[in-house]
Amino acid sequence: MIAAIKQVKLTGNKDQDSALIHHALEHLSRPVQGLLKEYQRPFSPYSKSKPSAHEALAIDDYAMGQYNDKNEVILLK
Repeated sequence: MIAAIKQVKLTGNKDQDSALIHHALEHLSRPVQGLLKEYQRPFSPYSKSKPSAHEALAIDDYAMGQYNDKNEVILLK
């Protein structure tokens, strides 16, 4: 969200600014550093044929884990 806001010039008009930010989120001009990875283009324009367009994470970004006896997180393979 911060990257998108930095990419636009806000007008002070709530509806117009919302549309500008929405467009900027779908068209980020620079990679964004997230908690899990650096996102090249985390979002793309939504359409019925691209229902996951607003989902920045892919299946490879998820992992399952469990706690062991020492309260350490052990990733499952």
